[in-house]
Amino acid sequence: MKKVYSILTSVLILSMLIMPMSFYGQDDGSKDAEKENKSSSFSPYIFVQGQVGPSWFYGDLARYQFAPDLQNTAVSGGFGGGYQFLPWLNAQVNLLRGFNKAHKPVIIPKNGIGVGAGIPQDLKMDMDYWSADIQLGINVSNLVAGYKDRLVTFGLHTGVGQTQFNSRTYNGITGAFVAGRGKYGTATSKGNGLGDRKISLTVPVGADLNFAVAEKWDVYGTYTYNVMTTDWADNVIHGEMAVKNDAYTQFNIGIRYKFISKSPAKMANNFDKVELMATPNPLEERGDIVAVTIKGTFPPKYFIENGVMCFTPVLKYEGGETAFPPMKFKGEDVEGDGTLISYKNGGSFVYTGEVPYEEGMEVSELYVAPVVYNDNGETYEDCGDALANGPKAVQAEPRKLADGVIHFSKFVRHNEAEILAPHGYELETIITQQAGIYFQVNLANLNKRLPLNKNEDNKARLGNSTSDIDKGWAVKNITIDGWASPEGEETFNEGLSMRRAETAKKFMNKKIGDAADNMTFVLNGNGPDWNGFMSAVENSGIADKNAIINVVNSADASKKEEEIRNMILIYPELERNILPPLRRADIKVNTYEPKKPKAQIAEFATSDPSQLSVNEMLYAATLTDDLNTKK
Repeated sequence: MKKVYSILTSVLILSMLIMPMSFYGQDDGSKDAEKENKSSSFSPYIFVQGQVGPSWFYGDLARYQFAPDLQNTAVSGGFGGGYQFLPWLNAQVNLLRGFNKAHKPVIIPKNGIGVGAGIPQDLKMDMDYWSADIQLGINVSNLVAGYKDRLVTFGLHTGVGQTQFNSRTYNGITGAFVAGRGKYGTATSKGNGLGDRKISLTVPVGADLNFAVAEKWDVYGTYTYNVMTTDWADNVIHGEMAVKNDAYTQFNIGIRYKFISKSPAKMANNFDKVELMATPNPLEERGDIVAVTIKGTFPPKYFIENGVMCFTPVLKYEGGETAFPPMKFKGEDVEGDGTLISYKNGGSFVYTGEVPYEEGMEVSELYVAPVVYNDNGETYEDCGDALANGPKAVQAEPRKLADGVIHFSKFVRHNEAEILAPHGYELETIITQQAGIYFQVNLANLNKRLPLNKNEDNKARLGNSTSDIDKGWAVKNITIDGWASPEGEETFNEGLSMRRAETAKKFMNKKIGDAADNMTFVLNGNGPDWNGFMSAVENSGIADKNAIINVVNSADASKKEEEIRNMILIYPELERNILPPLRRADIKVNTYEPKKPKAQIAEFATSDPSQLSVNEMLYAATLTDDLNTKK
């Protein structure tokens, strides 16, 4: 017997460790795996169950506090029932009858039973009990991985209950009675339960492994650890293990019967489990016809064997509704016409139908509310007839499938109007060539030997500054902005910057020649370039650049130049890299981009459009009043 219990315990523990991972397993691609992975239709149901198996006691006289003591194995069993609310949640009530025993060869009780406190003793205990509890069960497989038609599922349970027990403790060597509870107890240790049994509240906690062997039958293994609200179940309190509360476990095998209903009402209530997709969506009118295709999938365990479904899409709109042709589905036990749907595996279908377009359908919605009934061999004219006369006929809640109806062909009108967009053509476009000349600190004379003036890119910009003038373009003006670095005195920098602008003007006069006498020069002496300085420092690689910026920003206006001069001594890279580019004169040569005459644009627009840009073509339309020419 001990060997049988050992094998049973090992198998159940191994299964409970392995099976929770089963719903994460890889799909092998087979048809069986495909069926396993299909979502099934679920409806709440009532169940009854019975169980039997080994029971072990955990307390002061137990040899182990968690592992089962196979030498002191007893038995428990009982029956119960419950209600499966959700695929992953149920409530159940259980009534069990059981026995427990324990043996501690050496124990020193604190309560002084037997030969006295503080003296090692050999004690044995046996107990019989009735227990009843209310539990909540959680199907972890369905909760984590979704409800499916699985062969094996793993669950947890807990709740609250009551245990009524008799127990007696006796000497393990002589067999002499030591102490008892319930019917074995004295006046103070007798109880108020059945047959003078002592009463203890319990908290059951455990795990389940469920095998769905048939549609309505399950075989399950359940392990429950029952914590009692007493330490007197074994008549010893606080022995060497200092156990605060006694407990016992039940490791049972059970059979469960499920009262699963198969009815048209269940099919109608679960119609939302049927997958439906209508195309096109929105519906369309083509040639005065509105057509629809509906693809659908029935889940496993949805379509009852003797059930029939009348499926009729209906287009509803203000002022009326129009029904599409009906489609009939039937279960496996139904003879005659209809699309067969398996109860175990479900099934898929494709519906096609069309109706004539009617005014008002442009604002409409496509619904379906199928009628489900038990087969009696009769054939009904339509879904209304089936609802009125079919056995146990029930109509599902209307379900929207699509919007309708696009009817562009009904809106074709030859009432087009022309709208002219802006042409985007610029009558005057200014082109600017930019260059610069750089100066030594506090000087305004031209020194071409300075590194910045010898820079190849800068030399190229100076050389190209008059390229548009050389092409004969009209000059609007030449603007020259003189600048100084900000470490000098404010008034001095104002005059210095203007002198630098005048030096740049002399350079441009010489470069342009006599034609410069007829050009407009705009000179500006801007003084110190504070913005240029701050931007250059911020974009530099100076480690303390934020400190430099903060010092300059926080200084009084009269002290800023002095602060910069002080920082030059600390940060020589300011003088080396930051300040020289600020000592300059910026030159901008502004010229007019040549434009085609209006007459030439108008002529090319009708004779040779390839000579014009897109904007010139659009501008040409504004140069005539003839609508055909504009078009």
